[in-house]
Amino acid sequence: MMVVFNTETQRWEPDTEPDTETRRNTIGTALPCHAVVMGDKIYTRNSQNSFVYEPKESKWQKDKMLNSKKWTNACVVDGVLYYHDRDEDSYEEVLRTYDPKKRCWGVVNGLEDFPAEMRWSSETVSYGGKLALFFLN
Repeated sequence: MMVVFNTETQRWEPDTEPDTETRRNTIGTALPCHAVVMGDKIYTRNSQNSFVYEPKESKWQKDKMLNSKKWTNACVVDGVLYYHDRDEDSYEEVLRTYDPKKRCWGVVNGLEDFPAEMRWSSETVSYGGKLALFFLN
């Protein structure tokens, strides 16, 4: 279940839980473990699938393109999702992007310029409208 606080009415909107059929067929019992907001939609991911929630329609959907990557610890800058990942082919660390308007994935160049020990343990965050990477020890 997800609740949303409406800042205009100053009330919680509890009716954002997917209906039983949607929950059984798409979301299952696993709770979303990652969520971001892009545009007027909430994008969330559990251990198996990605979903989009449209608050205006109180509607949950699967997003097949977003589901093609197992994004975690993502952030959004200028309407684009960013997350740190390992490339399936080269096993190199990459910074992936997902553009919900174009419904496509991309990669940010330049991460290879950082020392390898830094690249293996970074997280993305939005900081003042810019993308920041935190390098963890």
